[in-house]
Amino acid sequence: SDPRVRSSSRHTRHGETSHNKNGILQGQLDTALNDTGLRQAQRLGARLLKRKLEMPLSNTAYSSDLGRAAVTGRIVLEALGSD
Repeated sequence: SDPRVRSSSRHTRHGETSHNKNGILQGQLDTALNDTGLRQAQRLGARLLKRKLEMPLSNTAYSSDLGRAAVTGRIVLEALGSD
């Protein structure tokens, strides 16, 4: 293995939903992100973009099939310039 190649992994939770805010367990309920959750995803994308400029990162993301997770990932990837 080439010692110059660096591999890393980042894990994050989806942004806030109204159920999170109200202490309701969601499980597999497909609860949408609220405005706070959307802003959280945007801020995460901005932080990762800054980090990417300092150290190149791969733009690969995996998420559950629940909308709140997929939307969080999509917002972050858009901030990083990925489709």
